[in-house]
This record gives sequence, structure tokens and C-alpha cells, in this order.
Amino acid sequence: MVGISDREQRQYALMQQRIEGFRDGRLSIGTVIADLEGLVSALEAPQEWKDSFIEEWSVLEIAYALALDRQQPLPTAGDHDIAAALDALELLIAERTGNRA
Repeated sequence: MVGISDREQRQYALMQQRIEGFRDGRLSIGTVIADLEGLVSALEAPQEWKDSFIEEWSVLEIAYALALDRQQPLPTAGDHDIAAALDALELLIAERTGNRA
């Protein structure tokens, strides 16, 4: 997408890689949550986009926190709410990068 620096493109690519890593079991939900939080905070994206991203990201964070608090199994990428949030995050990334699936 025009107007996005190489650095920003790399940030979005890292976000996508983290999501894919969680989906295929290479990364834990805790790692993905932390990595996405750091990556989104470093972006120079419009605040409205960041707010949308954080709203979807928070689905992961809340599910993770609740599981830890209740000493239940950690959420997986196959859980309905988690899968929907991951899909939404990927769409938001595609929106910024122009890489429509």
C-alpha cells in the first residue's frame, strides 16, 4: 500500500506471522498477545485502525486472562471466539497492507 514505509510493512508482516504461528501451534496465546501488543503500539497507523485492532486483540487477552484466573485450559486458535478475532485481525492487517486474501 502506498504511504506505508518498509518498516511498517515489516511490522504488519510480523503481526501476520505471529497469528499464523498461533494458528498452527508454534506459538502460545500469551506470546501472541504480548507480541501483537508491542507491534501495534509501534505502528504509525491511524488511531481508528489501532482502536479496531486493539478491540479484536482484547478478545484474545480477555480469554487468556480468564483462563488463567479460573485455572482452566488456555484458549486455542480453534475456539470460536478466538478464531473469529484472529480472522478479524488478519482482515485489519490486510486492509493496511493491501494484501487481500
